[in-house]
Amino acid sequence: VKPDNIGLRIPRSRDRVRLILFDFSLTNASLDEIRVGTPPYLDPFLPLRKIKRWDSHAERFAAAMTLYEMAAGTLPKWGDGHSSPHLLDVEVTIQPELFISDLRERLASFFARALRRDYRKRYDTWEQMRTAWADVFQHVDEPVVPVRPVTDDAPAPAAADLVGHATKDTQLIQLGLSTRA
Repeated sequence: VKPDNIGLRIPRSRDRVRLILFDFSLTNASLDEIRVGTPPYLDPFLPLRKIKRWDSHAERFAAAMTLYEMAAGTLPKWGDGHSSPHLLDVEVTIQPELFISDLRERLASFFARALRRDYRKRYDTWEQMRTAWADVFQHVDEPVVPVRPVTDDAPAPAAADLVGHATKDTQLIQLGLSTRA
């Protein structure tokens, strides 16, 4: 799994866009060929395992790298970012400042677990990982409480009023919109 092997299928009705995975060139590769694939989506910690075989943990690692790149616009790093991660005794460096502000904490937590050095400390199943990913976005449609001075005599303005009075200098956080909006 990597971004270059993912596409979108948009039906004519535009009802439901589907994610399509293509390029199955590694389907005939032996599970023992742990260096086959595209770094950095290839799990760099496979050589550290007692049994050195490709498995669903390594596949979920590739999916997590892809999700990180989609969320942050760049790939995460281990240590100095130049040395092979399996040679370093560090966990992944998450850059939360690259994520959407009100999702930073939840995304950072998700990726810290999904990209752990020790595969036994990552998500155990696809379902567990998918559920954790969905939980990140659980409140994405809830309005964000706008930042404004608190006074006893001024009621909180409605979101529509905030948007209606916005100017080009208004910060988005002040509009009380949801993250999706």
